[in-house]
Amino acid sequence: MKWFFLLLVVPIIEIIVFFKVNEFVGTLNTIFIIISTAVIGTLLVQNQGKKIIFSLKYENTNPIHLLGSGFLIFISGILLLTPGFITDIVGFFLLYPRFRQKIIRYLSKKFKPY
Repeated sequence: MKWFFLLLVVPIIEIIVFFKVNEFVGTLNTIFIIISTAVIGTLLVQNQGKKIIFSLKYENTNPIHLLGSGFLIFISGILLLTPGFITDIVGFFLLYPRFRQKIIRYLSKKFKPY
């Protein structure tokens, strides 16, 4: 039920934000911003993904951390390609390594086996 509510509310909020941004900067600028965040996000996701693969091959780091980072980068790519300002903000936050580390630490504590 929680996920259904989230999938219902997020698009509604995104549409409201689209209209507010459109009022402030205009239609063409809004479209340009959406396309720009998708292109920039794609390049950043590609760069971060390459870093994770390099770390997996050549550095002796925790594989769970690398897999978690890879998964969060993948989610970030999906969010950045989805049109919307809120999803773009969350996607860009997921590209920030320290933010990813905090999420991975939180999830590993929450789902720690007994």
